[in-house]
Amino acid sequence: MTIDDTLLYLGGFGAVLTIIIIYIIMKDSEQSKKVRYLEHSIDKLHNQLYSAEAQLKEIKSKLDEAVQANTNQYSNDEIQALIKQELKEILEPIGETLSQAELSMKEFQESIQKKFETVENSVKQTMMIPQTSKSDEEKIVSMYKAGYSVDEIAKQFRIGAGEVELIIRFADLNA
Repeated sequence: MTIDDTLLYLGGFGAVLTIIIIYIIMKDSEQSKKVRYLEHSIDKLHNQLYSAEAQLKEIKSKLDEAVQANTNQYSNDEIQALIKQELKEILEPIGETLSQAELSMKEFQESIQKKFETVENSVKQTMMIPQTSKSDEEKIVSMYKAGYSVDEIAKQFRIGAGEVELIIRFADLNA
């Protein structure tokens, strides 16, 4: 394996790594936008909840006034029914919005998980290095001693010529 081959491999690996980093940065930007959207939705919900609490206090004060003015006009059960009806009208839209936000958050989480797994698998695939077994190494050395060229051996075992040279050098050192 020559220095040019090594530089070529390093350059290729650097290019792949750069592309992966750029991809991750782009996807992170997209996810940041989605997070900001969700934050905005949560702020809206918070404002609606605050508004509902204010309306609830107003209704309660009106009911208290009505009860004081017409104590004989409504029974406790009727007052409770009125309160429940008003609460239902106020809280239903908030519940629907919360459900939509929850679904959006689940979808966002699933998409993040899928993208993370895709990137992780891509990185694993680029990092896989073919390995030779001990018996393959012995066969490589014996073929080299029998007069086969490094390129022929590399084609036979479907590995790089540099790896074949490395195995032969280690065999010479150990011998």
